[in-house]
Amino acid sequence: MKRKIQEKILVVDDELRMCESLRTLLTNSGYEVEIMQDGEEAVQLISENNFDLIIADIKMPKVSGVDILRKAKSKDKDNLVILMTGYGSLDTAIQAIEEGAYDYFLKPIEFQDLERAIKRGLEKRKVDSERKRLLEELKNANEELKKRADELNALYQAGKALSSTDTLEDLLANILSLATKVIGAKTGSIMLLDPDSK
Repeated sequence: MKRKIQEKILVVDDELRMCESLRTLLTNSGYEVEIMQDGEEAVQLISENNFDLIIADIKMPKVSGVDILRKAKSKDKDNLVILMTGYGSLDTAIQAIEEGAYDYFLKPIEFQDLERAIKRGLEKRKVDSERKRLLEELKNANEELKKRADELNALYQAGKALSSTDTLEDLLANILSLATKVIGAKTGSIMLLDPDSK
């Protein structure tokens, strides 16, 4: 049986008790959880690793949760970041959302609400990732289709040239022009075999 890949969550909070509580609860819910108490170390960790979701406290010494959010978004605009704070205000909530936070929670956090937000966010991330993959496949298929259409058009043009060109030199020049255009070459040449010297 195929083992389900665990989603990786980073929890950043200068309160050890909060980190430990979230790690226990989220690990029990089936997530792989890493905790950090130092915002500067968390920023370094984010730059070196990929996380499916980041949960960060807004008010921390040196590096705030908003700084962590900015770092995560600068690495990948689709990164999911949930911010939390014990010092809630309308201004901090607005700033968090404007900066691209996926969600915002006031402490003490109701774990069920947080877990619902995490599930929604990770599901959204999967859907967005699949949509991106499908769009990339469609783009590649369209490029391949255009290439094939160009090749068929070149064959058609070459066929027309064969029947309407008076000299071999003109015919070869037309074929060379079509061939370089189809394959996207800058230059090309045709070499004719000398029947006597080979």
